Amino acid sequence: MSNPLVPAPPVPSRQRGMPRSVVAKRPATHALKSRGIRHLDRFPLISFFLIFVLPSALFAIYFGLIASDRFTAEISFTVRAVPAPALQTGQEGPESVPLGAIVQTTQVIMSYLDSRTLVEELEKKIELRQLYSDASIDYLSRMAPDAKIEKFVKYWRSMTNVAVQPATGIVTLTVQAYSADDAVRIAETCVKESEAVVNAMSSALVEDSLNVSKEAEQRAEAHLAKTRSDLEKARNGEAMISSEQSAASSLQLVTSVRSDLLKLQQSYETQKRFIDESSPQMRALRSRIQAAKNEVERLESTVSKRQGNSPAPALSESLARLDGMALENKLAETQYSEARARLETARLASEAKLMYAEVFLHPQPAQQAKYPRRMLDVFLGSGAALGLWLLLAGLVSLVRRSLD
Repeated sequence: MSNPLVPAPPVPSRQRGMPRSVVAKRPATHALKSRGIRHLDRFPLISFFLIFVLPSALFAIYFGLIASDRFTAEISFTVRAVPAPALQTGQEGPESVPLGAIVQTTQVIMSYLDSRTLVEELEKKIELRQLYSDASIDYLSRMAPDAKIEKFVKYWRSMTNVAVQPATGIVTLTVQAYSADDAVRIAETCVKESEAVVNAMSSALVEDSLNVSKEAEQRAEAHLAKTRSDLEKARNGEAMISSEQSAASSLQLVTSVRSDLLKLQQSYETQKRFIDESSPQMRALRSRIQAAKNEVERLESTVSKRQGNSPAPALSESLARLDGMALENKLAETQYSEARARLETARLASEAKLMYAEVFLHPQPAQQAKYPRRMLDVFLGSGAALGLWLLLAGLVSLVRRSLD
């Protein structure tokens, strides 16, 4: 019980006018604040151990004692093209493959080396999954034996690197594996499978070209057979072996008859000086001259025009028609010859390898593992942990100052 004679303690000026309940709570808030500050003061030491010391020790143990060695194999190759045979009759030299086709093929190979298709082919050929999921590989590094194909492809891409030199077109493939011999075997198989894909693409194009050439050769052969048959029928119908021989025979006959006519006329002019024109001898000579003239006219009309209403064509018409058919037959023979040449070229191309991967830097088994870089990896891991601790410590320091 308070003594009414003893005066009450003075109330601080900053608490005057405040409710008594608020004034009573301030000591409790101050106590909580003090406790939080004490925890923040202990944070640097605890966090340094948990965030830096412990992870650094784990990094050192894993990379120094547990992590499996990874060996690399490097193979370099370039795409080469074999010049294709000439596609036209009379063309000199082989046809070179366009540079754009080689560049495109190189890009196809690079895409294939990162593809799921290659991973599946390697699984069939060399059991790729087994090479990366062997029990001798440490748990964090090896691939799960039952992993989905998508994860396996992602893992494969992390174990390989494909680079190309734009100026030279040289492709370099680097493969990592947990055995030096496995790395070499994987790299060599990758190049073989890539070349097989290129050959399959080329074979499809060549096969299409071969089919087109076969169809063209068959059409040319059928056309040639028709023109030969038509020409043979026309010659048999006109009883002519050839237009040139028929024309020569007709001209020779006309010339012979004209020569006989000229001789008769000369003989008549010579004899009428000494013999009367009314004599039987002269009359007979005139009859012979007239007969020769009629024969010349008949022969000339046979060559140049039809005989009256006869359906038989004139020799000139027959010759012109035979000349046209002979020219068509000659063109058909030329077309057939060219079609045969193109077919033979396409057949040779189908049997040849137009593009291939030329390996000039073969992989060799590594004598020393390249990964992991143990000291460097420990240093990088510890550095990252230290950086994280410094960041958190700085944030805690800011909060500590705001509570003061």
